[in-house]
Amino acid sequence: KTSEGFEERLQQFRQRCESRLDCLRADLQLRGKVDIHEMEERKNLHINELMQNHEVAFRQMKDYYNRITRDNLELIRDLKNEVKEMKARAEQNQREMSVKAQENKGLKRPLENRLRRVRALQLQLKDRQKDGMSL
Repeated sequence: KTSEGFEERLQQFRQRCESRLDCLRADLQLRGKVDIHEMEERKNLHINELMQNHEVAFRQMKDYYNRITRDNLELIRDLKNEVKEMKARAEQNQREMSVKAQENKGLKRPLENRLRRVRALQLQLKDRQKDGMSL
Protein backbone atom coordinates (compact mmCIF):
# COMPACT_ATOMS: atom_id res chain seq x y z
CA LYS A 1 0.00 0.00 0.00
CA THR A 2 2.79 2.38 0.67
CA SER A 3 4.05 1.81 -2.73
CA GLU A 4 0.60 2.42 -4.18
CA GLY A 5 0.25 5.56 -2.05
CA PHE A 6 3.70 6.63 -3.11
CA GLU A 7 2.84 6.01 -6.75
CA GLU A 8 -0.41 7.90 -6.37
CA ARG A 9 1.30 10.86 -4.68
CA LEU A 10 3.97 10.77 -7.35
CA GLN A 11 1.28 10.80 -10.03
CA GLN A 12 -0.51 13.72 -8.33
CA PHE A 13 2.81 15.56 -7.99
CA ARG A 14 3.55 15.01 -11.68
CA GLN A 15 0.08 16.25 -12.61
CA ARG A 16 0.57 19.38 -10.50
CA CYS A 17 4.01 19.95 -12.04
CA GLU A 18 2.62 19.37 -15.52
CA SER A 19 -0.26 21.71 -14.72
CA ARG A 20 2.13 24.38 -13.42
CA LEU A 21 4.40 23.82 -16.40
CA ASP A 22 1.43 24.23 -18.75
CA CYS A 23 0.43 27.43 -16.90
CA LEU A 24 4.00 28.72 -17.05
CA ARG A 25 4.22 27.89 -20.77
CA ALA A 26 0.92 29.62 -21.46
CA ASP A 27 2.03 32.61 -19.37
CA LEU A 28 5.40 32.71 -21.14
CA GLN A 29 3.72 32.50 -24.55
CA LEU A 30 1.33 35.26 -23.53
CA ARG A 31 4.21 37.42 -22.32
CA GLY A 32 6.09 36.72 -25.56
CA LYS A 33 3.04 37.74 -27.60
CA VAL A 34 2.58 40.87 -25.47
CA ASP A 35 6.29 41.76 -25.83
CA ILE A 36 6.12 41.20 -29.60
CA HIS A 37 2.97 43.30 -29.79
CA GLU A 38 4.61 46.11 -27.76
CA MET A 39 7.70 45.99 -29.99
CA GLU A 40 5.52 46.15 -33.10
CA GLU A 41 3.66 49.12 -31.61
CA ARG A 42 6.95 50.91 -30.86
CA LYS A 43 8.20 50.06 -34.35
CA ASN A 44 5.00 51.38 -35.95
CA LEU A 45 5.13 54.54 -33.83
CA HIS A 46 8.76 55.04 -34.84
CA ILE A 47 7.92 54.48 -38.51
CA ASN A 48 5.05 56.97 -38.29
CA GLU A 49 7.29 59.52 -36.58
CA LEU A 50 9.96 59.05 -39.26
CA MET A 51 7.35 59.46 -41.99
CA GLN A 52 6.01 62.66 -40.39
CA ASN A 53 9.54 64.02 -40.01
CA HIS A 54 10.22 63.11 -43.62
CA GLU A 55 7.04 64.87 -44.76
CA VAL A 56 7.99 68.02 -42.81
CA ALA A 57 11.57 67.99 -44.15
CA PHE A 58 10.34 67.31 -47.69
CA ARG A 59 7.80 70.15 -47.50
CA GLN A 60 10.48 72.52 -46.20
CA MET A 61 12.89 71.55 -48.99
CA LYS A 62 10.13 71.86 -51.57
CA ASP A 63 9.18 75.32 -50.25
CA TYR A 64 12.84 76.37 -50.21
CA TYR A 65 13.46 75.33 -53.82
CA ASN A 66 10.11 76.74 -54.95
CA ARG A 67 11.10 80.09 -53.42
CA ILE A 68 14.45 79.94 -55.21
CA THR A 69 12.73 79.08 -58.50
CA ARG A 70 10.13 81.84 -58.02
CA ASP A 71 12.85 84.39 -57.17
CA ASN A 72 14.94 83.32 -60.17
CA LEU A 73 11.95 83.56 -62.51
CA GLU A 74 11.17 87.02 -61.14
CA LEU A 75 14.81 88.04 -61.62
CA ILE A 76 14.77 86.72 -65.20
CA ARG A 77 11.54 88.62 -65.92
CA ASP A 78 13.01 91.82 -64.45
CA LEU A 79 16.23 91.42 -66.43
CA LYS A 80 14.28 90.79 -69.65
CA ASN A 81 12.30 93.98 -69.03
CA GLU A 82 15.52 95.86 -68.32
CA VAL A 83 17.07 94.56 -71.55
CA LYS A 84 13.93 95.57 -73.47
CA GLU A 85 14.05 99.06 -71.97
CA MET A 86 17.76 99.38 -72.73
CA LYS A 87 17.16 98.34 -76.36
CA ALA A 88 14.34 100.87 -76.66
CA ARG A 89 16.60 103.58 -75.15
CA ALA A 90 19.43 102.60 -77.52
CA GLU A 91 17.08 102.83 -80.51
CA GLN A 92 15.77 106.21 -79.31
CA ASN A 93 19.34 107.45 -78.81
CA GLN A 94 20.26 106.22 -82.29
CA ARG A 95 17.30 108.11 -83.80
CA GLU A 96 18.23 111.25 -81.87
CA MET A 97 21.85 110.91 -83.02
CA SER A 98 20.66 110.64 -86.63
CA VAL A 99 18.53 113.76 -86.21
CA LYS A 100 21.42 115.65 -84.61
CA ALA A 101 23.79 114.51 -87.35
CA GLN A 102 21.34 115.83 -89.96
CA GLU A 103 21.04 119.12 -88.06
CA ASN A 104 24.84 119.34 -87.86
CA LYS A 105 25.12 118.75 -91.61
CA GLY A 106 22.51 121.44 -92.20
CA LEU A 107 24.35 123.92 -89.95
CA LYS A 108 27.86 123.07 -91.17
CA ARG A 109 27.59 124.84 -94.54
CA PRO A 110 26.20 128.11 -93.12
CA LEU A 111 28.87 127.99 -90.40
CA GLU A 112 31.61 127.55 -92.99
CA ASN A 113 30.15 130.45 -95.00
CA ARG A 114 30.06 132.65 -91.90
CA LEU A 115 33.62 131.71 -90.95
CA ARG A 116 34.82 132.63 -94.45
CA ARG A 117 32.96 135.90 -94.22
CA VAL A 118 34.53 136.60 -90.79
CA ARG A 119 38.02 135.91 -92.21
CA ALA A 120 37.32 138.11 -95.18
CA LEU A 121 36.06 140.90 -92.91
CA GLN A 122 39.09 140.51 -90.65
CA LEU A 123 41.35 140.86 -93.68
CA GLN A 124 39.41 143.95 -94.76
CA LEU A 125 39.75 145.35 -91.25
CA LYS A 126 43.51 144.81 -91.31
CA ASP A 127 43.73 146.45 -94.70
CA ARG A 128 41.76 149.47 -93.45
CA GLN A 129 43.88 149.71 -90.36
CA LYS A 130 46.99 149.71 -92.56
CA ASP A 131 45.38 152.31 -94.82
CA GLY A 132 44.41 154.37 -91.78
CA MET A 133 47.95 154.24 -90.42
CA SER A 134 49.46 155.15 -93.69
CA LEU A 135 47.35 158.31 -93.87
